[in-house]
Amino acid sequence: MCCVPNSDNAFLCQYVCACTKTLFSPSRCERCWTTVVNFLDLHLLLDPVYVNISIGISFSLICTLQFFAFYPILVLEQGFSKSETAIFIAVCNAMDLIGRVVIALIGFLNPNFTSRTLFMIGTANTVAGRLRKLAWAATILYHY
Repeated sequence: MCCVPNSDNAFLCQYVCACTKTLFSPSRCERCWTTVVNFLDLHLLLDPVYVNISIGISFSLICTLQFFAFYPILVLEQGFSKSETAIFIAVCNAMDLIGRVVIALIGFLNPNFTSRTLFMIGTANTVAGRLRKLAWAATILYHY
């Protein structure tokens, strides 16, 4: 972008076209859109690594929310009372919190682990735990 004086001695800001190297004045719509793109940093969507990580974390969050939404129903169907179900949920959430703190401490105290490695370890443990619970639920439901 460069600013050049116009006939009224006021500066008129113009943009340099990347292809033709000529000056042009952007319209109000283009300026608003440029402001939005810069404010939200939408240029990150052009980076495939960022998009891949964002989609993966989104799937992980949705799966976690769905698991914790259906877990009380599963426990209640096994004949546990509402207070026992609340205890199960509290224990699951406490273990989730402890696991997150432990993973963060491992990453902080051992710089040999990268964030990507810790994320993969956490994801693998989460999948293994959910598969164990799924197998437990399947065996219980199979007996009915």
